[in-house]
Amino acid sequence: MNDVYVGLGFTANAALKMVTQQGIDSLEELRELDDKEVENLCRVLRKPGGFMPNPNADPDPAMNQPAEIFDPGTQVSSRAENLLKQACFWARNRHRLSRVTVPGDLVLAAVRTITSLRKSELAHKDPDPPTINELNWPKTFEALEEYFSSYLGESGIPLAYVTRPDVNIPADPDPSANYANVRAEMISRAPHDDEVGNPLPTYLTDRGKVWELLAILCREKPCWSYMKPAQRSKDGRQGYLALEAHYLGPNNVDNMASSAERKLKNTTYLGEKRRWTFENFVQVHVDQHAILAGLVDHGYSGIDERSKVRHLMDGIKTRDLISVQLTIMASAELRSDFTGCVRLYKDFLAQGGKTDMHRELQISETGVRPDDGDEDDDDDEVEDRYYSSNEYQRLNNGQKLSLQKKREGRGHKPGDMSSKKRQKTGGQGEKKGGAMAKMARQVAKLTAMFAARNDSDNAGGDEPMDTDEPQDATANRHNPALTRQGRRSSH
Repeated sequence: MNDVYVGLGFTANAALKMVTQQGIDSLEELRELDDKEVENLCRVLRKPGGFMPNPNADPDPAMNQPAEIFDPGTQVSSRAENLLKQACFWARNRHRLSRVTVPGDLVLAAVRTITSLRKSELAHKDPDPPTINELNWPKTFEALEEYFSSYLGESGIPLAYVTRPDVNIPADPDPSANYANVRAEMISRAPHDDEVGNPLPTYLTDRGKVWELLAILCREKPCWSYMKPAQRSKDGRQGYLALEAHYLGPNNVDNMASSAERKLKNTTYLGEKRRWTFENFVQVHVDQHAILAGLVDHGYSGIDERSKVRHLMDGIKTRDLISVQLTIMASAELRSDFTGCVRLYKDFLAQGGKTDMHRELQISETGVRPDDGDEDDDDDEVEDRYYSSNEYQRLNNGQKLSLQKKREGRGHKPGDMSSKKRQKTGGQGEKKGGAMAKMARQVAKLTAMFAARNDSDNAGGDEPMDTDEPQDATANRHNPALTRQGRRSSH
């Protein structure tokens, strides 16, 4: 360890004091130091305080040389201090990777290799939580795995090491080159237990953290029921594996696979619409492919490229894309290339390829063509039936004229109830017409009654009727209830 410190830039005297006076004499002691403790250690080496034996002391008392002098400290450069911080981080990283390490491995070149990792951990920010998609559990567990792979635990290890399927560490030889990066290596090799099989304190802390994060995501959802057995112990690993066993177990995997395959068969494309484009159609297929791919690790056999292309072509129901389909069928390569087929369809549509469906409009479409002003066109032929006001307004001039001629030909008069309408309404028009006639008769009867009463009152009253004024039988001018009555004689 003395040689290690000299190799990191400490003086021989400072290295000796670190080992003999400060007790940092092993890799285990070194990895326990954080950055703040390294700074305090270097400060003590520079200004230790107290006294030390006087190297210039003379055994002759007459020389008056003291046996002890004030300890002046040891020089420690800033470079050596920074390298010691990185060396402590390197020792901790080797331990969390479960790599066997001896002091001779701690050289300057090895320390330099983890500089970027140390900086990234110092600047690390935990990610935002994912969304639980209960309709796509493979995608949900993929999101959870990514979430825990980016969320660092107590000692800087991604929390995904808590939920990995195998607790045991891969047996050697297992070189670092087998992993994409250091974090992937940590997730696979970080220990759960110590040498005698007891859970490590850092693992217990991280396990509880996984529980807290899962509880936040699942507490208000039906999946919470499957986690509750682990609630008392706050065992995040147990809760996570319980969810996985239920939703990605054999039975549920079969159900999800059947659902995805059924959606691939039933999704169709009839042409470009405002709310359903070819891009939407392809996205549904890609989503189902992702679901099926996620089920492969849980017992599903998978879906091959030819099946993907077959489902894609079976779902396209417009004949305007038949040329693209023929091109695909003629190419053995394209029949096994879903991405290439999609690109071919998109290129055709982007170059002006038309489909056999009208674009959806914001208003309802009708089958009536616009009025072109040509009243003699054969297209102006119209059915002789009853038309509501809105339907009649949508007819063009030629259609209106044709309808008028047909009605005149069967003796229909404008304003009369059409026999076609009576047939359409099932007699309701006749009932309505009869009620209106009855009401008209009642009004005429009341009008005659009031007229007779007015004549009687004018004949017997003191005030004669003005014969020059024209009489209106329907007026209320002479209604006795509305006219001022003259004072009658008492005798």
